[in-house]
This record gives sequence, C-alpha cells and structure tokens, in this order.
Amino acid sequence: MPSVFAGAPTPLAHVADDGLPAVVDSDVGHRMHDGACLVGQVMLLVDGGAGPFARQLQAALESMGAETLLAPTPAHAREHVSRYDFSAAVIYCGAVLDTVEFRRLRSELGGMPLLLYGTAPPPYVWLREAQFLATSMTTDPDYVVRAVARLLSL
Repeated sequence: MPSVFAGAPTPLAHVADDGLPAVVDSDVGHRMHDGACLVGQVMLLVDGGAGPFARQLQAALESMGAETLLAPTPAHAREHVSRYDFSAAVIYCGAVLDTVEFRRLRSELGGMPLLLYGTAPPPYVWLREAQFLATSMTTDPDYVVRAVARLLSL
C-alpha cells in the first residue's frame, strides 16, 4: 500500500493521537506544531523521574523528527556528551539532581541551548544560563516540545 504522504503537494492537517491539531510534513511524515519541525536536531534528555513522561517526551520529540538520547541522570548524560553533536539538552528538575554532576554536565555542554522543566527551577541554576519551563506531573509532552522548538528558533 502506498504511503499516505506520497504525492501530497502540501502538509496535511490532522489531529494527532493526543487530540491536538498537528501538521504532518508531507516529505518525511514528521509531525509539526505551529510550523516547527525538529528534523536534524539531536536532543539530550535527562529525566530520572518515575513514570512514563520521559518516554512520552522522547516519542513526541522523535515524532517531530528529532533524534534523542534519554539518560536517567546527569552522570549518565555526561558519558555521551563527547560522542554526539547535541543541538540542545532538556533536563527534568523535579527530582533531586546531584548538583555536582549537574554542574559538570552543564560545563561539558558549553553554550548549548538548555531547557529545564519541572514544578520549580533548581536554586543552584542561574536562569540566564538556561530556559526554565514550569510544568506539572500531568503536563502534555507536546508542551515541552513546543518550548524546545522555540528555544532552538532563538
């Protein structure tokens, strides 16, 4: 059966599985929100929180075309920083982060765009060094994806 995207001259509007209006890039089949597509972006996700949100966020970023690496802690993330050319890092701050490992990771990331998310910013991070997105445990992953797309468009 041919792809539903084959021969489509313009992006196709549809409602995604999450019920939010989305657009599919007709050339590659990636979802887009508000005209943002993350094709070619490589994201480092750091989320050791319990629950499925990290995997949902990873799937949402990948559905927009991003490649992702999910690490449970800053220490695990540091093992991969030199191996990949990350476009941005997205770090959950709801759990207690090891401040020493977080600072080491931040140092190794250099000036890379950094989005922190959680219910409150960690007290040991200067917000001029990173964007903070206030979220709740029930946040839709697409909320974070839109913030990532805005961060990369700055």
